[in-house]
Amino acid sequence: MKVEVQLFATLARYLPAGAIGDSVTLDVPEGSRVSDIVASLHLPRDLDYLRVVNGRDALLEHPLAEGDVVSLFPPLAGC
Repeated sequence: MKVEVQLFATLARYLPAGAIGDSVTLDVPEGSRVSDIVASLHLPRDLDYLRVVNGRDALLEHPLAEGDVVSLFPPLAGC
């Protein structure tokens, strides 16, 4: 199944070859979870980031479906 993955700001360096801008479409097996996407992108285990699927906060265990959009953001800080 195909899912779109968006990596923003400092996370963009983990996008695979073939990415356009800040996103890439990945073909993943049925039953994949957000954690599978994170593992396939080789994000360091100690790296903090926010996970969103289709505009909603998501846990690493969140199951994915065809056409989902997974967005990962570095932590935000500000006043």
